Amino acid sequence: MKSYDIVIFGNYTSDTIIQFGIKRHVDGGGFNYGAHAAAMMGLKVAAVTRLQQADIRVVKKLENIGIDVYPTFTPSSTQMILDYPTDNPDERILTCPATAGAYTPEQFDGLQAKAFLINGSIRDEVPVNVVESLRKKGGLLVADAQTFVRIVGQESRLINAE
Repeated sequence: MKSYDIVIFGNYTSDTIIQFGIKRHVDGGGFNYGAHAAAMMGLKVAAVTRLQQADIRVVKKLENIGIDVYPTFTPSSTQMILDYPTDNPDERILTCPATAGAYTPEQFDGLQAKAFLINGSIRDEVPVNVVESLRKKGGLLVADAQTFVRIVGQESRLINAE
């Protein structure tokens, strides 16, 4: 059993950001940003993620700063398009044309933590049985709300569930 201060998880997202008609690519995902921040605070961190093999550089970057990474390789990484049609950053259109899929309780076998941070991009990434399994491990169970309120709607647009 490996023990950590925090285990943070969510699918890696290959983000395309469109601002003022200019496209740029960013290695995204809340787990990615959160793991970096936790490591900078001196915490013992594990990151559990799902992504395609072609995006292995993200795993290597985290490992290079001392984070233990537990990747599951999938046919596609989650892809997000963040389109900012105006200069107001609160006005955006989010599209998710592909996802790396859902977690399973087995992906956390052998991992223990003071806190498990659920940091998904959409609701379908983290089924209820995963939450229940992590709760049984003890410690804190915390979550980014977007994990549970965002769903993929028509034309792959992200919407908040009602």
